[in-house]
Amino acid sequence: MNIELIVQQLYQELCVPQQTLKRIDAKISDDNETLSSLQQKINDQSTLLYSEDKMKENKHHSFRWTENLHRKFCLICMSLHWANARPKYIRKFMPELSDSVIASHLQKTRNEMQNQIIENNMIPHQFKNDSAFITIYNYWKQNNSRLSDMEIKQVLIM
Repeated sequence: MNIELIVQQLYQELCVPQQTLKRIDAKISDDNETLSSLQQKINDQSTLLYSEDKMKENKHHSFRWTENLHRKFCLICMSLHWANARPKYIRKFMPELSDSVIASHLQKTRNEMQNQIIENNMIPHQFKNDSAFITIYNYWKQNNSRLSDMEIKQVLIM
């Protein structure tokens, strides 16, 4: 590059008119305001995202019990006897479910069946005519003990 050209550029940069300096200051000021508003928006957005994540963490995902799953669950509980059914043992036959889901459903079902168990009727009312439940009920009457794991697996196939 030519030395004269460099000197000319330096002269123009150093001798900028006052109005140009004012425009540059205004531009910097605008940029700072824009930057601070963008930072505020980012902070607001990250706070919102954080609170949404916290809400998602606290919100329990509800599990839907299908009729077939509930039937299988009741068969297992009845085979073990309702009073002796425990979530970890039930999970042996329903490994796709968590202990907490099983425990919650066990508590709910026991509460619904409270009167039936007192009357020594272990069959849930919606399964009164189900042959698998009648088989388990008759087994309990004859043997007064729970079914073995193999027998439970056979009943679940019925």
